[in-house]
Amino acid sequence: MKIVQDSLRNRQALIISALITLLFTSLFLFIIYEQRLAAVNEGMNRLQTRMLDIFNDNEMIADATGVRYRQIKTAGQCGEMSQFTPRGEAWGINADSKRIHSAS
Repeated sequence: MKIVQDSLRNRQALIISALITLLFTSLFLFIIYEQRLAAVNEGMNRLQTRMLDIFNDNEMIADATGVRYRQIKTAGQCGEMSQFTPRGEAWGINADSKRIHSAS
């Protein structure tokens, strides 16, 4: 009877030990997973912030370009439509297809 009880106690101790090991291993893996997830979230937040900064910069540039165009247009500096000649798919004032930039 004592041998059976000892065997049962050893088996219970082994099962409890395995469960505790499994619990701590699972906890350790969960903590590592959460750390990696936090790092990814932080990286995505930085990326989103940077992209928003770039977008805002582009919007300010586009707004400034539109304001400058309106200033030139109302001052009559844009010229007549007859000055625009086609260059392939592009249009330009006094376009010259032999030069990349006709203002140079």
